[in-house]
Amino acid sequence: MTPGGFIPWRDDCLLPEESVYSAFSKIAWFQAITPARYLARLRGKCATQPVNFYLTKEWTLLLQSHEMMPDIQGRPMQGWISTLSTREEDDLPIVWRSKTLRVCDLCLREGVHLRIHQDLAVHLCPVHLTPLREKCKHCSRLLPLLAWPRTQPFCCGHCGKPLTLSQVFGLPRTLHQQREVQLATEQLMASVLKVRQMVESCFKSDIAAPSSLAALRINCIQFESARRYVAAHPAIRRCDWPSVKVATESFSIKQPQGRHEDVDTGDAISQLELQIAAAHVVTWFLHRARRTHTQCLDAPFQMFGTGFNVDLQDPNDILDCCPVALGFWFWRLSLFSRITSYFTEKHLHDRVSLDRTRVLVHYKTLRSHLQYCLYVTHQVLHVGAKRLDKATRLRALEGVEWSSANEFFVGRLGSAVAPSRLVRFELQGRWMDVPCYRNAAHASRVRRRLTKLSARTISNAGDAVDPGDGIPSDGLPSRFPFTLMRFERFLLEHRVR
Repeated sequence: MTPGGFIPWRDDCLLPEESVYSAFSKIAWFQAITPARYLARLRGKCATQPVNFYLTKEWTLLLQSHEMMPDIQGRPMQGWISTLSTREEDDLPIVWRSKTLRVCDLCLREGVHLRIHQDLAVHLCPVHLTPLREKCKHCSRLLPLLAWPRTQPFCCGHCGKPLTLSQVFGLPRTLHQQREVQLATEQLMASVLKVRQMVESCFKSDIAAPSSLAALRINCIQFESARRYVAAHPAIRRCDWPSVKVATESFSIKQPQGRHEDVDTGDAISQLELQIAAAHVVTWFLHRARRTHTQCLDAPFQMFGTGFNVDLQDPNDILDCCPVALGFWFWRLSLFSRITSYFTEKHLHDRVSLDRTRVLVHYKTLRSHLQYCLYVTHQVLHVGAKRLDKATRLRALEGVEWSSANEFFVGRLGSAVAPSRLVRFELQGRWMDVPCYRNAAHASRVRRRLTKLSARTISNAGDAVDPGDGIPSDGLPSRFPFTLMRFERFLLEHRVR
């Protein structure tokens, strides 16, 4: 009983693991009013704006004491709901928080919605191990985390239909349900925190939903490798790529003696190690692709040069390319920016010692990045995303251009012994060995452009190597050392211990 009269409410209908969406909807459900109109009354305003359950701090901190507020668990409602909102933000950082409502049908049938359901790393309910749903069963649209003035508690924000036919939201939670939810949530959170600790520093944007084209981003690969590395809870999301193997490998590297004495020499040695690793990767790739892609591998470079500019290029020329050739081209562009400094450094003496482990790490990360480029271009051009519009597919290819082999390496080849990890992304099967797609019109455009470009003077370090290119007298390579020509002479000039 409050000074303003009786406020219907009971504390035992709530669980500590429930979300702000669930708790506030239950409070409005007891008042027989929509959440948006209830919040408007508490703030003394007209109900014209929806309640935003994605960023709850925007309105929970503005609540003041009101006669329609019940006391919850012995505390005023405004303080209790603010504490719950803070706890939700701690459990669900903004990078991992879903912008749509994700529900478990069995939990809704039992009258609860858990905070952990909104974690993008989770794809199964920890209590029932059933897939989480984020679309309305009636209108098939994504469930918004907004409650409009006409949206009743636990109803779809678009069509207004109920998310469940059960009406047990106000019933007390049984002791068995409390213990089951608490145990399941604690076990899942322990696994979630381990995965976050491994990959959080790598994320530059929100983690992608597995069903979208954005799932081809590297941060999803890092997430999947971390999930497998820590043997995570089965409720944590699995990112599946057809014909791809993802793994994580740990290692530690000791800095060679003397490398810290001369910074310039150390940097040049690192560039040389990267150079040798890249040459071996290309040798492996050409051995795999030369039988069926000899004629097309250099076509994207000859047509588009050393940059990917959608505004200046015909989208059809890009989307009609062979995916193997285009993926190899993207990989060459990203790698060229990393080894350019090597050509400006003073050439190292033949007796300089290189670390075999460091070269191997470079080799594995470069090879993973190359296979990632090949896989994404194949998906965008000819498989999963072919039904999408051209602009969406081109944006996905721009993401490949911005990627780097550094994103497959977690750690640093630093000045001391330090454990590090690398992500292994390996294509399975023999899809790269199939012949090029028979696009006669595209082949004709390639031949015409190659004819026009044949007389152009090649001045970029990343341009194709002519048969007459050689090694100058000072020992420096005159052009990009790993194109479609021979690499043996470069490898033989440097001894790797």
